[in-house]
Amino acid sequence: MKKAVITGGTGCVGRNLVDILEKENWEIIVLHRESSDLSKLKGCNVKTQVVDLKNKTSVLNAIPFGLDAIFHVAANLSHDPRDQKEQWNDNVLGTRYLAEVALEKKTKRFIFTSTGATMTSHFKDKERCGKIKSGYVRTKRLAEIELYNKIKDGLDFVILHPIIVVGKYDYGNYSSIFKLLKEKKLKRIFPGNFVFCDATEIAKAHLNAYEKGKSCEHYVLGGVYSTWADFANTGGKILGLKKKIKPAPYIVLKIVSNIAFLYSKIVGNKIDMTPEVVELVGKGEVEINPYFSRKAKNEIGYDPEKQNLEGMIKTCINWMQISGKL
Repeated sequence: MKKAVITGGTGCVGRNLVDILEKENWEIIVLHRESSDLSKLKGCNVKTQVVDLKNKTSVLNAIPFGLDAIFHVAANLSHDPRDQKEQWNDNVLGTRYLAEVALEKKTKRFIFTSTGATMTSHFKDKERCGKIKSGYVRTKRLAEIELYNKIKDGLDFVILHPIIVVGKYDYGNYSSIFKLLKEKKLKRIFPGNFVFCDATEIAKAHLNAYEKGKSCEHYVLGGVYSTWADFANTGGKILGLKKKIKPAPYIVLKIVSNIAFLYSKIVGNKIDMTPEVVELVGKGEVEINPYFSRKAKNEIGYDPEKQNLEGMIKTCINWMQISGKL
């Protein structure tokens, strides 16, 4: 029986990965914060272990010797500049300590979940990375560099770059769009196109990366290239809604998000639609380079052409309805 540690096991990708590894009879340890909602793992055959990824001693105590794999899926997803110190600690320092402990405890392979957004900011020096505008993208790229710095020490790792992940166990990311649709609160959506990925296929890619991925390599996990409007309206169709959602102009989103963010600083609250979010996804994204798609397909068997937008959205909405989230 193979043995793995998973971080982020209560999030969308991590929770789907738990399902995949369970089917393959892995022994699974889910590392989690003390404040994590472990009800999300109800019915799973896993062990749980509290850890503070920002404390190396805590990480040392949490990681057993001789693991087959560490799947580092957890991340601080904030797009609020006020969280940048905490985000650096979570995403960069946490990855550094996990990688160091993986070497000390003789872990066979380290699978790191990054983001497709780092592929446009693939600087290798920390000074240039520090100029990446998005705190999330910046810290994920710096986390990747932490792994590259461990090549000389013999760390066997694979980096995965999923983009917009859609599916079951989404407790508040893109599933919130379908909730707003159902409540008839969504009036406009982002302009442009983006790449949407099936959460189950992303989880399978993590296992395939462990089994087939080349050491110290990275793989971009593409999906369906579609507009945000099509994404929202496909969800609306599944929910039986007739009203079509139209995209908002980028400049309008930029102005409104800046005003809302300034107001949030005054009153001391948090908002989801920060200027950083608008900058990151509001302009849309170019389609995945065919080279990256062929590489992921040929080397780890990840084929985005087998995915479809309606299928991944339907899976997400069905899960939301069954679990009482919608």
